[in-house]
Amino acid sequence: MDPFNDFVCDHEPPFSVDYVVEYLQKKLRLTNTEKFMAMILVVRLFLKTNNKRTKLNEHRLVITAFLIVVKLRQDNSHINSYFSRETGINLADLNQMEKSFLYLIDWDLHVSPEDCKKMREIFLQDC
Repeated sequence: MDPFNDFVCDHEPPFSVDYVVEYLQKKLRLTNTEKFMAMILVVRLFLKTNNKRTKLNEHRLVITAFLIVVKLRQDNSHINSYFSRETGINLADLNQMEKSFLYLIDWDLHVSPEDCKKMREIFLQDC
C-alpha cells in the first residue's frame, strides 16, 4: 500500500489550508521560520514522491509537517494528542501520518537557513 494514501481524506474539509496554517501558527505560537520549515518539508515530500497536492490531502500534509517541526524545534514529544484534539484527526491516524511522512521524505529533516530564505522569498511573492 502507498504510504501517501494515509494523507487522503474521504471528503474535502470545510475550511481552507490557509486557515489551517494560520490557526496552527497562532495556537502553537509558531515563528515564521517554523512555518517556512513546515512548508519546506511538504515541498520536499512532493519532490520525493511525485505526488500532487489536492483538496483531499493538503490539510493532512500541512498538519503533519507542523507536528514534525514542533517536535524538532520545541522539543515537545507529547504533542500528538494535542494536535489530534485541535485538528479533529484521530490520534492513531495522526501517528500513522507522521510515520508515513518521515518515511516518504527519507527522514530528511534538515532545513538550512538558505532553504528558509528561499521559502520566505516565495511566500512574499505570493502575497
